[in-house]
Amino acid sequence: MDDLRQRLARFDRPGAPRPEVARPDPEPLRRLLDAGARWHGVAPSGYLRVERDLGNPVPRTCIDSIADDLGPDVIVLDTETTGLESGTGTLVFVVGLVRWSASGLRLTQLFLPEPAGERAFLQAVADELSSVGGLLSYNGRGFDVPRLRSRMRLHRIDESGLDLPHLDLLHLTRRVVRGWLPDARLKTVEDHFLGRPRRGDLPGEFAPEVYRTLQLEARDAGLVEVLSHNALDVENLPRLASRLAGVVGVGDFDGLPAVCVLGVARLRLDRGDPAFAERALSRAIQEGDLTVRTEARALLA
Repeated sequence: MDDLRQRLARFDRPGAPRPEVARPDPEPLRRLLDAGARWHGVAPSGYLRVERDLGNPVPRTCIDSIADDLGPDVIVLDTETTGLESGTGTLVFVVGLVRWSASGLRLTQLFLPEPAGERAFLQAVADELSSVGGLLSYNGRGFDVPRLRSRMRLHRIDESGLDLPHLDLLHLTRRVVRGWLPDARLKTVEDHFLGRPRRGDLPGEFAPEVYRTLQLEARDAGLVEVLSHNALDVENLPRLASRLAGVVGVGDFDGLPAVCVLGVARLRLDRGDPAFAERALSRAIQEGDLTVRTEARALLA
């Protein structure tokens, strides 16, 4: 038995230290409130709202050359969710909106502090969408709108605002930057196509963990940073729309490689505008490498 004890002792390991339990923050929303967020409703069945003017860096008319069915009242939409899953278990906890007004662009953000306030939060989103004529987003058709729709249906909230004419800039952007950029993620497009790299931004993939920390531990692990990230997303979409309008609508190719000019030519051919496509193809032939020149000549022929 002594020999057995000695042999078993070799497998013994010191016990792992007991993890420290994080102390809940008595005011986990304090930084958000200090940053200008205001309660609507009564906790826990309410939501927070942030509003501020952004000035008028981009006119509303910038969209007209790339979408003619949105009407004068357009709202920019972006969300933050608890995950990328498509099921109804995925919560939307931030909705960022930008609209054009007489004084310029105005940002509105709605934040859901806890699930008990989801109905009031979603009803506020529906109310915002009820007074506009079109949506502008980046992957909103495939991501933001379906997740909002599934949550609104659970609460029997009128979802007709999600059926508005919708310009999703992701699809147009992909056709322009394909062959040039490694992907069409918004951050990549902002860095290279817009020339507006972000500094100190919290990547969007960390937003779900920040929200889970709030729910499970009652701690603020970066709520202001999540809303700042969302604000950058919606603030930059009018700029992206303006840049795309210049490239696709007017033919302003300055700073773009020839492969992008070739992509625009294909796009305008698909839209039945051979005269525009011919000009773009001629430029691609002048400035492109052998591969681009070969394809451009084939299309031109």
